[in-house]
Amino acid sequence: MCVIKQQGSSSDWLSFMCSHGAATIFALGTTFGIGVTQGVRAVSFSLMSYPTGKVLTLSDYERLKPKMTLTDVRAILGNGMEVSQSVTGLGADAIFTTKHEWRNTDGSKIAATFHNNILIKKDLLSR
Repeated sequence: MCVIKQQGSSSDWLSFMCSHGAATIFALGTTFGIGVTQGVRAVSFSLMSYPTGKVLTLSDYERLKPKMTLTDVRAILGNGMEVSQSVTGLGADAIFTTKHEWRNTDGSKIAATFHNNILIKKDLLSR
């Protein structure tokens, strides 16, 4: 899947990212009319997080273990919201990092960071 996304306030700046499954193949930023500005670099963006509809508990948080897949975490917490993603490196060395949140209506949340869809960090945050 390839995504072209406008970045920043300039209508000329676009990011282009292609991924296959969990691995990002490449990411490229360019300013049309001037040429490539920074070459191949990490791409990232952030989204807002909304309540999941499920009440999250300390027990849910404690069930999350390092090296779980995103699919396994979603089976426990629900879909949640991807709040940011970035890629560093190229080809087989690329690390695709995503951050996800699962939020209660009171503002408390569980946040998780994944490298190539594998859980590397989890946080339980109160409002």
